[in-house]
Amino acid sequence: MSVVNDPQDLEQFETAVHLMQQNQLNEAKRLLVQLLEKNPANAAVQHKLAEIYLAIEQYDTALPYLLEAVQYDPNNAYYLYRLGYLMLKMGHIDQSIKSLTLATKIDPTLAEPYPLLGTLYQNQGKDQEALKCYLAKAEEVKIPEIFEAIGQLYQKQEQFSQAQTYYTKALELRPDMATAQASLASALVDQLLQECRYDPATAATVRSLCQQQANTPLVKRTLANLEGLEGNSASAIKYYREALELKPDDKAVRANLAITLLRSGHYQEGWPYLRWRQDLSSHDHGFISKTIAGVLAPQWQGEQKPGMTLLVTSEQGVGDQVLHVQHLVPLLKAGINIVLTCNVKLVSLFRRSFPEITVLPDNEPVPTDLQSRIDAQVFLLDVPYLVKLDLPNYQAPKHYIKAHPKLTQQFRQDMIKNNSQAQYHIGVAWQSSSGSSGAGKSIALQKLMSLLTVPNCHFVSIQYGEAVQEALDLETSLISVDTSFNPFDDLEKAAAQIAALDRVISVSNAAVHLAGALGIPTWVMTQHVPLWHWFEKREDSPWYSCVRLFRQPSHGDWESVIQQVCYELQQLTTD
Repeated sequence: MSVVNDPQDLEQFETAVHLMQQNQLNEAKRLLVQLLEKNPANAAVQHKLAEIYLAIEQYDTALPYLLEAVQYDPNNAYYLYRLGYLMLKMGHIDQSIKSLTLATKIDPTLAEPYPLLGTLYQNQGKDQEALKCYLAKAEEVKIPEIFEAIGQLYQKQEQFSQAQTYYTKALELRPDMATAQASLASALVDQLLQECRYDPATAATVRSLCQQQANTPLVKRTLANLEGLEGNSASAIKYYREALELKPDDKAVRANLAITLLRSGHYQEGWPYLRWRQDLSSHDHGFISKTIAGVLAPQWQGEQKPGMTLLVTSEQGVGDQVLHVQHLVPLLKAGINIVLTCNVKLVSLFRRSFPEITVLPDNEPVPTDLQSRIDAQVFLLDVPYLVKLDLPNYQAPKHYIKAHPKLTQQFRQDMIKNNSQAQYHIGVAWQSSSGSSGAGKSIALQKLMSLLTVPNCHFVSIQYGEAVQEALDLETSLISVDTSFNPFDDLEKAAAQIAALDRVISVSNAAVHLAGALGIPTWVMTQHVPLWHWFEKREDSPWYSCVRLFRQPSHGDWESVIQQVCYELQQLTTD
């Protein structure tokens, strides 16, 4: 029974409830105990006694009363909700989730269990379940903390626009909610980074939102990311350091600090921090290929013992692997036997270029007979740090990638045959497909029309992916497209085609790294704040002596870059 029927008892029950509301708990408890002595099976009385003991945090005493209430009225969703709350207070998380879930099934309209259930799921890392629970009743309960939690979950999923919506809802309910202000600022910057763009108005909003929680790790990280986006590396480094003082184990901050240090020329400090990239679960930094390789050898510490066998496992994209494979050349000269796993599309190209290296695809285990001979293993991008690369004095190997000679010859013959009047055969690429950073590095081909009309030049598409269609839509007299192969999948032919060219003009993508490694004169058009390996304030590249960089003077200003490239090309072709 969950109600009090006797008029006199009902009056006493209502008096007890009123006393509870007035926080006169001892007198309310006395009246409820009297009622319970008359009718021990009354669930409503049991529940109210449990609430009194909950209020004074005597959870062990509250529990039997609440269990009795649920036993006598098992279909009362509110009692189950309160039991779930009590179980949470007592640290019994699984029982709490069980009771709360049952409450939502018995009465889906009861709002109270959903936010609590969402919090429990969020604490367990079950983000989708948490989001579902929060969203179920968020607009009904209108709790700022719930809107903020929804925003955090969307932000974690990199749905930054949705995150901003819910942070804003929280602030509409509580305008001075400092944590929501800081979270909104973080989501605004994350969206700018995701879209590879900069907006001064958004930047001003971010700085205003950060004022109330200026000395928190989140705000320090947000301001560091914003300063980095603006190209203010010194300020970004300052904020990253301050964030780490407040939260030393923030892996994302350590990784971002590494990138900023390296990009701004602080190499000796940047290399060690770069190793923190391996702790970021949002990206694959080599653990997949290492796991597939299946080798149990210890991690290499940089020792260079002639005759030792070192396994180097791949990570990141094709361009990264082409760039960083050059760091293995000094190890070969030191007498180290190298086993390298790489993207399957690079295997034949690397085998030709490095006959001394045992090159294996990174989607297959290392053969058992070879595993037993491996003394140590290392991620490809850790090699520069472990060999203590002195970048200011680094002498990069030249032409370290070798294209297929017959394929290269055939491509060259075809270019000359079909465009005999051209003085230069120039490869062009305008798009990058490298995840979230690709958009900021890319240009619409239509913006390169002034380049494609420079006289005495035959332009060849070395673009890969869906963007090739942009070239196919143009007149064939402007740019040639070889549709006999897919440069994204067939890197042997892609490399041979590039090797047959006189020059490459491209945004930062895999084609640029192939061209640089092949020793082809290459002009790279980079965004205002480029990837770290193009560094800052320099026109050359320490990785490729044949590369020249053309940088945006400000965010999104490709027009200035294209004008400069066109001018330089016209000078070249008229000399």
